[in-house]
Amino acid sequence: MPPRRHSLDAQGDMLEALGIPSQALPQSAGARSGLLRSLLSERQVLIVLDNARDYQQVEPLLPGTGPSRVIITSRHQMPALTVFHQARPVHWNPSTTTRPNTARRRPRRWPSRRCGSARCSKSTASLT
Repeated sequence: MPPRRHSLDAQGDMLEALGIPSQALPQSAGARSGLLRSLLSERQVLIVLDNARDYQQVEPLLPGTGPSRVIITSRHQMPALTVFHQARPVHWNPSTTTRPNTARRRPRRWPSRRCGSARCSKSTASLT
């Protein structure tokens, strides 16, 4: 599992990806957040925040108004996202997800195993 990132570092990475040179990055989290939001208000970007710890980690990385969207994955509920940002939570429990019964499926075979390697080599030779 990768180490947890501080939102200040993530803001810096996102701003650099949007074309801001590292030497021009604001030092404070608030200034970086404002710059990030202003840049994202002009672009359509999908941001994926994976394995978020809490609202405080996520909030500085959220775009303001504009066409950008965010997908956040977390093992923790974040009701503040729903209250302050009109987020739509999707709850998923992998232990209750039904999976197709794969026991009845026949294993896939290479065509040469189905029809014999000599027959397949003749068929592919006719294609050239």
